[in-house]
Amino acid sequence: MKIWSALPESRIWKELSFTGKIRYLWDYYKLPFAAALFLLYFMGFFVIRSLNHQKPVLYAAMVNVAASQELEENLTSRYLDARLIDQDRNPMLLYRNLYLTDDPSSEVYTYVQASQMKILGTIEAREMDIVFMDKEAFDAFAQNGFLYDLDALLEEGREEHPELRQKTAAHLVRNMEIREDNAKEVALDPSVEYQSVTVEYEMGIDLLSSPFFRDSGFTESVYLGVLRNTPRKEQVLDYIEYLYQ
Repeated sequence: MKIWSALPESRIWKELSFTGKIRYLWDYYKLPFAAALFLLYFMGFFVIRSLNHQKPVLYAAMVNVAASQELEENLTSRYLDARLIDQDRNPMLLYRNLYLTDDPSSEVYTYVQASQMKILGTIEAREMDIVFMDKEAFDAFAQNGFLYDLDALLEEGREEHPELRQKTAAHLVRNMEIREDNAKEVALDPSVEYQSVTVEYEMGIDLLSSPFFRDSGFTESVYLGVLRNTPRKEQVLDYIEYLYQ
């Protein structure tokens, strides 16, 4: 009878049969093997996930606005094609069917609360860069202080986009931001006079001047606004340049 513990490991290994070697490895190295396999699995998982992970170039939303399929393609996939951007890995995300209105008789009034939650959530997550909207939605975004000062934004991008300010100057639209007011007090006591502190600046671009919207069937203005907290300002400027190419 051999005393395995008294022999050097190399001699033990040589004298073992194939099945004995398997059993030996399992008995003495199963934990390191399991740890290695566990590590390889998660390394492979994260590599595959990173290769397939999509990172949107821009996040856009349509609020109180519905676009045709052709216009949507012009605003999304054809922009990416024009900039030679891989749409599979770097898409442009477009939120549709969002509504804001104070009119209870409106056919979309029942969707307003869900839309408000969606809008606030995406803004908070910094996943809304630009918004296409009608006048009512434009007023709502403006009054809540969500929109970028476009004059300042275009000035920031003057070096990379020297002609953009000139292209859009005649189509910039001012609106009003409410910095503070006593709306809560008025709601509790209608006899209280409403008071507010406001500021006006250029918050939107009337897109009926853009070649993509000029013949798209809209009879009233559609405005483009840029969210104040966007982390993708350079891409936004490039997108506005595309709309006025």
